[in-house]
Amino acid sequence: MTFFDELKRRRVVRVGLVYGAFAFAALQGADVLVEALGLPTWALRAMAIGLIVGFPAALALAWLFQITPAGVRKAADTRAEDAGRAAWLTPASMVAVAVLVLAGAAGGWMVRSLTGGSSGDALLAVGGPSIAVLPFNNLSGNPESDYFGDGLAEELLNALARIPDLKVAARTSAFAYRGRDVDVRVVGRDLGVRTVLEGSVRQSGDSVRIIARLYDTEEGIQVWSNDFGGRLDDVFAVQDSISRTIARSLEVTFTEDARRSIRQATTDDPLAHDAYLRGLYLFGLRGEVGMLGAIREFTQAVELDSTYAAAYAGLALTWWLAPFYTDSTTQEHAFRTAAAYAERALELGPELAEAHTAMALARVSASAKSSQSIGHYERAIALQPGYAPAHQWLGELLSDLGRHEEAIRLGRKAVELDPANIAALLDLGRDYWRARRYPEAIEWLAKSLELDPDFVKSIESLGLVYTWWERWEEGEEALRRAVALGGPDSEAALATALLYRARVESGEPQDVDWARLPGEERPAVRAAILAAAGRRDDAVAELRATLRAEFYYFEAGFNAPYWDFMRDDPEFQTLAARLMRL
Repeated sequence: MTFFDELKRRRVVRVGLVYGAFAFAALQGADVLVEALGLPTWALRAMAIGLIVGFPAALALAWLFQITPAGVRKAADTRAEDAGRAAWLTPASMVAVAVLVLAGAAGGWMVRSLTGGSSGDALLAVGGPSIAVLPFNNLSGNPESDYFGDGLAEELLNALARIPDLKVAARTSAFAYRGRDVDVRVVGRDLGVRTVLEGSVRQSGDSVRIIARLYDTEEGIQVWSNDFGGRLDDVFAVQDSISRTIARSLEVTFTEDARRSIRQATTDDPLAHDAYLRGLYLFGLRGEVGMLGAIREFTQAVELDSTYAAAYAGLALTWWLAPFYTDSTTQEHAFRTAAAYAERALELGPELAEAHTAMALARVSASAKSSQSIGHYERAIALQPGYAPAHQWLGELLSDLGRHEEAIRLGRKAVELDPANIAALLDLGRDYWRARRYPEAIEWLAKSLELDPDFVKSIESLGLVYTWWERWEEGEEALRRAVALGGPDSEAALATALLYRARVESGEPQDVDWARLPGEERPAVRAAILAAAGRRDDAVAELRATLRAEFYYFEAGFNAPYWDFMRDDPEFQTLAARLMRL
């Protein structure tokens, strides 16, 4: 009889399988109960260690004893033991021993991981250190407190994104998994990260308790789970503790710039911090309700703490984006207000990436040189390498300036950091359009429409790409669909495409019937329509009108294809340089 036969005869294999199934079920149930009942996470670790230690003990008892109708008795007599010893040197028995040794080593690794031992080597083995921070579950019993878990997770994400050697999935992509029961291996594959942090937060009075769990997305296993607690007025110490624990696990370190920027983003006022977290939550919703709500909450934050740099940066970014989501303000008023808040944010937080990004946007839309905006974007990226909006918007600006290869590289980096961000995919598609790389433009715009088939801006841009590729029918079909969906600029885009087609096919400038257009009042948009129609002098006149405004945003830039036939005009060249702040 071989050793493996003896194991089966003594029911050791059966006991091992039953024990393993029981341990797995027990740990799954305990994991749910620890979070739901608010039990300390060391209880789960203690249970896991006990089950691991008990496994060889169970196998040993199964080897030595059996339960029979006559009671407990020894599993083997002397002759069976001798037979077992005689068979130890067979190939099958040697394989069985090797399996048991490997199982013991695996158990030791699990104990090391569950007790907080570093698993950095394993996490760094594939693709370098990377992480996605999912929104924290709200266990406070009040749905209106959802913003708190989202806000803490976003602040933690932003802190980690300041580490130069760590890739951090951006908020839009990480938060797309809110409320979904999804395998961490799927998250890792979708977002291109090696680890995922998830957890829960519970508020009770003036105290807060966070349970955080770090997972290895390659293996689908938990690396560690820790319980962090403190008072609301010291929540930054809690966040700092979590950040440092993650950094140690991934074997990365905070630079001095990162530490300074984190300090400048904080406040000592818990009420101001609470208002800021509400603002972050609403800002992430976008839309008119989100934008106006974010302005309200960020304003409350700075009223409570007039030195809160991050809240001023939030106000600047929200005001700048507001005209694209609401009719409650004009571009000039919004851009002027954003510029004032950006100045204050940068004054208070010179090491804050969001402040530099807000200032870059303010410079883009005011009487300042493009080089100033570029400098602020580059500083934002240096301070927070994982800040996807800075990559995205700098890429868009460089694309407008004709620096296409740099723009595409930055746009692709933004998508890498934030693959579920439909706006980043849209801007990358438009970067390719301005580079006249039409097939790739269509590819990236199509990817954005996979996230939302009715996203008007992507449909509209797709129509323009097809039009300038002279695939007329496909272009018109896309643009008419955008008009049907109610895109605010879609009728102007459709008119631009139809006028361009008519000019190409006839070889003559086309008349522009403004009475049939939707009353577009922005001179820059009117100029683009006239350019597509071949009305060179009229387009130049509209550009002069654009230049008279102190604050404006020339969305398409002067490297869009519809300006091509005017590029040899000296006056156009002069106006374009001045309008692009060169």
